[in-house]
Amino acid sequence: MSDIQLSDPRLVRALVGAAKWSRILAIISLVLIGLFSLAMLLAFGAIVAMLSTQPQFAGLAAIGTVPLAVLFGVYLAIFAYLAYLGLRFGTALRADRDRVISNAAIEEGFGHLARFFLVSLVLIVLGFVGALAVPLLMVSSLG
Repeated sequence: MSDIQLSDPRLVRALVGAAKWSRILAIISLVLIGLFSLAMLLAFGAIVAMLSTQPQFAGLAAIGTVPLAVLFGVYLAIFAYLAYLGLRFGTALRADRDRVISNAAIEEGFGHLARFFLVSLVLIVLGFVGALAVPLLMVSSLG
């Protein structure tokens, strides 16, 4: 592969700026995911305590909150992976003192960005399929 020449300083500034904001957003996302995980653990503890003390919820207590916890865990893991990819993109495209970004760094950074967009696309498609499937299942169960 031939070398990519970033001779235009405006292009280097734009890439460095995009990388900086990617790092900032990824760090904020990871912190929020951590806080949400703690809140989720506290909420599930409260739900389990409520289910065990209320006789009308005996059926739910038998099932437990494990399926819901797994669902939220997968949800958080996917978004943590997206934040990680954003962080990797941002750290790969750091310029050196001479405001130069190496070709290997560009390839690595955009490789992470490509995975970020691929995972996002899969989530969008799954969201649309779910948004179409739920009403169809509800209508089919009525009749």
